[in-house]
Amino acid sequence: MELNLPPVFDESIDNRQITELEHFILNVNWHFEDPGNDPLTFTAQLADESPLPDWLNFNDGIFNGTPQFEDIGEYSIVVSADDGKGGQATDEFVLTVIKNNPVELVINTEDQVIKIDQLFELTITDHFNDPDEDDIILEALQMDDSPLPAWLLFENGVFSGTPAFDDLGDLSIKVSATDGKGEFVTDEFLIQIYEDFAPKLVSPIPNQFLEREVYFEFDIKSYFMDPNNDLLTYSSTLNNEQNLPNWLNFEQGIFSGTPGIDDAGQYTVQVTAEDGVDGSVMDEFVITVVPNKPPVLLEEIPDQLAWTKQLWQVDITTHFEDPDGDELVFTAYLSEDEPLPDWLVFNNGEFSSEPPVEAVGTYWIHVIAQDDEGAEVSDKFILKVQLSDEANQPPVAQGL
Repeated sequence: MELNLPPVFDESIDNRQITELEHFILNVNWHFEDPGNDPLTFTAQLADESPLPDWLNFNDGIFNGTPQFEDIGEYSIVVSADDGKGGQATDEFVLTVIKNNPVELVINTEDQVIKIDQLFELTITDHFNDPDEDDIILEALQMDDSPLPAWLLFENGVFSGTPAFDDLGDLSIKVSATDGKGEFVTDEFLIQIYEDFAPKLVSPIPNQFLEREVYFEFDIKSYFMDPNNDLLTYSSTLNNEQNLPNWLNFEQGIFSGTPGIDDAGQYTVQVTAEDGVDGSVMDEFVITVVPNKPPVLLEEIPDQLAWTKQLWQVDITTHFEDPDGDELVFTAYLSEDEPLPDWLVFNNGEFSSEPPVEAVGTYWIHVIAQDDEGAEVSDKFILKVQLSDEANQPPVAQGL
């Protein structure tokens, strides 16, 4: 009579832990072996010899089932392998069913603003988390449960697409996330699709005229506008794309600076306003730093008559003017470039004298008015000194 060798198990069945609503499958066939190669039949029951719970099936050595919330708990399960000849092997393991933790929304998706004909991409995979580290299944629909429009794709947690003119308007989206165990969490956001209009020039920037060494400030923002109310940023160069002169600053749409003496001239300036979405508009204007204007002669100095030993005075400053308002400096000499005679005093634009007898004669006097940059204007007049005759000629003071 041949001796029957009973089945043996090659490896103990490890304890298992699953969550409610998680589909459980376990094949224990490979844990057992029959030395005589007899076919084995398997049975399973709880360790207290009661049958398996209704949710857990066992057929042909394979456990299969999905526990519900009410099935949470621990199950000590005994598996038996029988060779049909009285040989049997058993093993025991613990199957623990724990509560499923649903997917959590950790970041609310912000509303999106996009323009037509511009590629839109948005990744939301990091907006959800599963505490049990289950795979998260995402689905996106419109708020009325209709499918997404044809232009908008949603794959692997990423929205992408390019809306066209016909897609203008608001699109309400809801995203559902689940761990595949029946519980969902949703997120909602809005996609606003608009047509982008480039910034516009409200009116041309007027030309500017500056005085040298006088502070200048000019805000150009009011000359531009954006139909979409986009925030505009401004940049400026000269019209030959060279940088602005060192004395001229441009920041946040405001020009400022103080031109120096040597900065006189014309500067053609370009200003560009950009809306940050590929729209821009440009305008240019001319800044003229007015050069120095020389003094001018308002009226010729009339010829003068003075008498010996009598006071003569004349103020010639009112005959000159400086268009820039510069203070004028006056000098005077004889027309032959000789200095004035000692008896003739000239101070701050005023002549004064009591000519001595020996001064009788005619003098051509040259007067120069000069501004602080050396520009000048001149005039000449005749001073005639006559011998006074106290019997026939009373003292006089000649003026203008």
